Amino acid sequence: MNLLKILSILSIIAFFAVMLFSKGDRNRLFIIFILTAFPFLNITTFENLCGFDIITFLFYFIFYKKRDVEFKGLMFYRILIILLTITIVVGLAYAEERVAENNIIEFIRLYPVFIFGYILINECLHDESFMKTVVNCIKITLILSFVFLCLQMVFGVERFSLSRTMNSNIVSASGIRYPSFLIDPQVYSQYL
Repeated sequence: MNLLKILSILSIIAFFAVMLFSKGDRNRLFIIFILTAFPFLNITTFENLCGFDIITFLFYFIFYKKRDVEFKGLMFYRILIILLTITIVVGLAYAEERVAENNIIEFIRLYPVFIFGYILINECLHDESFMKTVVNCIKITLILSFVFLCLQMVFGVERFSLSRTMNSNIVSASGIRYPSFLIDPQVYSQYL
């Protein structure tokens, strides 16, 4: 087992420790944990699932506490997710390719992002002052990503990376595209 998988598994274990032994609001702790541990949660832990996927599903089905929040936009959010699900299922049914295990796993991997977004929106609507905490967590991770990026510029992407393999679009004839703590420069630009 390589160091990256160990870091990802340790992140999952740390998440369970936080959930089981902390006295704070678990919904907020989940959001803070995801935002601050993000570099280690993007690593593929088991087969095709990364730490973020595993933690989000486990949190939602085991620890999540629903809030009484009245916001009509959340109903629109639910409708969009249902329409997306229907569109994907219909697309899979009518696709020329057979439905394979990989298609199903990628389909399942869409939902942790929506679950996290739903919980984040609910918590920020429940207590608007929590938004400041969220922004501070994002700032911390952003600064760490810049530090990681600077270290990659000094030591090189090959020697300083959390990725187990280099994507082909990192080093090209026109130069180097730095991925920071993520596996792909495009994913890093989306993160930024």
